[in-house]
Amino acid sequence: MKRNAWVTGVVGAGAWLAAHGAAAGEAAPGSGMGLLTIAFLVVAAVIVVGQVIPAVLMFGSMLAGLFTAARQEKEPVNKA
Repeated sequence: MKRNAWVTGVVGAGAWLAAHGAAAGEAAPGSGMGLLTIAFLVVAAVIVVGQVIPAVLMFGSMLAGLFTAARQEKEPVNKA
């Protein structure tokens, strides 16, 4: 029974947040993004680009390893 009450609470909170989000969709004229919002988006973009560059390099190395011929290792010579 507690689980049912918890699910009802979560659904109710989600509906309440959705209603407020829909009401906030029509902002007052002239209330665009502020300086802090733009700074936040720029920092987030820099972080994403910083993560994409090594990911692309690693992915390329993986593809190169998959599609190149395996190296043949020379057998060691036993002088016994």
